[in-house]
Amino acid sequence: MKTRGLTYLNKLVLYGFVLGVVPLLALGFFSYFRTSGTIQNYVEEGNLQILKLSQSRIEQNLKTVEASATTMLHSPFVESVLSLPLEGKYYNEFDQLTGTIRQLQVFELGVSDIEFYNMHGKWQIGNKGIYPFNQDNSHPTLEIPQKTVWESNKNGIRMISKKPAYDPDPDVIITADIPFSHLRKLLLDTSPLGSVFMLDSEMKLLGYQDESFTRSFLGETELAQELKRLDAEVGKVNVHYGKQEYSVTFIRSSLTGWMYVSAVSIDMITQESKAIGRFTIWICFIIILLVLIFSVMGSNRFYSPIRKLYATVIGQDTHQPTPHLKREDELQQIGKRFLSLLNRQQEMSGQIQGQVVQLNQFFVQKLFFGEVGPREIKEKLLILQFPQRWQRMYVMAIEIDTLEGSRYEEKDLDLLLFAVNNIAGELAPQHTLLNPIVLHESQLTILGTDQTDPAWEEDVYQLAEEIQRAVRTYLNISVSVGLSYAFEAWTKVPKAYKEAIDALRYRVKLGHETIISIRDIFADTPAETSYPVKISDELRQAINASDLEQATLLLHQMVRELVVQPFHFHDYQFSLIRFLSELGSLLQDQGISIRTLMKDDESIVESLFKLRTTEEVEAWFKEVVVGPVLLLLEERRSHQFRKISEAVIQIIHEEYDSDLTLELCADRIEYHPHYVSKVFRQEAGVNFGDYLLQYRLTLAKKMLVETNMKISDISEKLKYTNSTNFIRSFRKVEGETPGQYRERMQEVPTSGSLMK
Repeated sequence: MKTRGLTYLNKLVLYGFVLGVVPLLALGFFSYFRTSGTIQNYVEEGNLQILKLSQSRIEQNLKTVEASATTMLHSPFVESVLSLPLEGKYYNEFDQLTGTIRQLQVFELGVSDIEFYNMHGKWQIGNKGIYPFNQDNSHPTLEIPQKTVWESNKNGIRMISKKPAYDPDPDVIITADIPFSHLRKLLLDTSPLGSVFMLDSEMKLLGYQDESFTRSFLGETELAQELKRLDAEVGKVNVHYGKQEYSVTFIRSSLTGWMYVSAVSIDMITQESKAIGRFTIWICFIIILLVLIFSVMGSNRFYSPIRKLYATVIGQDTHQPTPHLKREDELQQIGKRFLSLLNRQQEMSGQIQGQVVQLNQFFVQKLFFGEVGPREIKEKLLILQFPQRWQRMYVMAIEIDTLEGSRYEEKDLDLLLFAVNNIAGELAPQHTLLNPIVLHESQLTILGTDQTDPAWEEDVYQLAEEIQRAVRTYLNISVSVGLSYAFEAWTKVPKAYKEAIDALRYRVKLGHETIISIRDIFADTPAETSYPVKISDELRQAINASDLEQATLLLHQMVRELVVQPFHFHDYQFSLIRFLSELGSLLQDQGISIRTLMKDDESIVESLFKLRTTEEVEAWFKEVVVGPVLLLLEERRSHQFRKISEAVIQIIHEEYDSDLTLELCADRIEYHPHYVSKVFRQEAGVNFGDYLLQYRLTLAKKMLVETNMKISDISEKLKYTNSTNFIRSFRKVEGETPGQYRERMQEVPTSGSLMK
């Protein structure tokens, strides 16, 4: 709707009228169509519930009959009787079976007849008695694929069940008949808004509430063909019957494949909603008249102050006539003027605010770097509206302890520092701080007060604790806080910045989430630092001996010894480098390069200096240095031991017939005899002399069996002093003399041949 040529008064009247009428008309039409649709939906939903209840009652009856018949079919007595041949001597058993069958024919289930068919014995039993049948007699079909099926016939429905189930050649078939009259009793009473009936899978009528209506409805409509084409389990279709349109709701049974159908006239459903529609039209017409009257009266009243405001904005006397009001929208002109003023104000305010924030941060950053002179500091403090002079100031430095174990990664460090910066800026009183900034990996804040009382330092500590708690609560990480000495002059900010950062270095002694003041660190005269030489030597010896347990214990003592004594942080770093160098010398002594300990391209010293607590230092030395050094030394020793043992064994195998000694072998491979003896025993499992004796005896037994050498010649070849010593040594090991051994071994083939 175009309203550009209307005055604001006319617009008020028009919009007030439209605002009242449009929702009213929308509500009326919506109510009418909603009511019609709702009534129809309710009726269809009610019919659907009736169908479900009818389906439930009928299928519950069918399942009960099926379960009872199946239970009877599988009972021991029935199974035994049905396996008997049709002979007179079993009359009592057949009579008892007939009585059992009659027990199932209760009134509530509606079963009119039950019959058992012995398919292999060619006989059947039921209410009519027991008699044989042949292929020409009528009996249930054997082609049913399921265990149990329900079929319809001219008198009602029949259940057919086989045993064994799914067998094309069953032993027994049981049938149960239920008449149509019982199905009609199970259907719910006739609804005034619809009629319920049942169809089988071939669309034959099984049950109904109103017989004349149902048969006429099915005969004059194509409902049966439409339902047969549909595959849906539940659905709705519309058909025309006579001069009316009917809504048909159906449910397809998954048990039997039958359909439960409800048909209701749509015209009957909507008859009441049409009366509601006529009543709604009259009510809407009356309300429209009232809306128009109140819209005109209210608009005139609301327009009076706008008329005065418009005259003021355009510089016109309110008492003068304003004939142009009928042609212009006064409020639009007022809005344009105010909007122009607001845009200019916001633009200027945004520019000023952005520049002030940037200037504040830039000035504070230059203060920390010492790039601002005394005169410039005074001018900037005045321009940026910072305090001109504080009696007592501190620099607070905050660093994140570690991201290990948290949900963050290293790439999130900058964002986390800015989050910490915001927390510090919100918690600190605004009159006690300059703009907090983030510099490198630290959050920095200059805190100050006009008080001269040193007790204000307690407030600073409390602020640091609040920041730690807030960071832990909101970010789930820990931070440590470093505080500088108190100072008075702005020119000392760079020195205080260095002091706060140095204070944080002492986290290695105090652990995570600490508040460290540089004044507390150097409160006492520092004692002379000393390097724990004894523990260092013992640790290197334990590593050299591949004693991991002792090395771990001494490493713990070494790190604690470096931390517990008073120290300057640079002395502590120098001690760590010295300790690292001594461990590296172990590798170099074994000919192993220190580069094997390096991971990626990061320097080992740089990795060491990034550690912030005693536990991190100890864990780093154990995982990065001590563990790999032990592994490398152990591999080197294992290779060396194996090489020495193999060399000695080779000498024995090649020179067994010479005067071999351990000293001779050690001299050959250029190692000390004591060291060779220890290594050989560890690798071979026996000492040098025993191994040489065993090898010579092995060769002696071979010579006794494979050669005709004299025992004296064998003892001489194997370097025994005389044959007596050889015989004594041989008997001690083998339990018999060399001669006896030769005779025994030579008799073995002879005995074997005789046995053959």
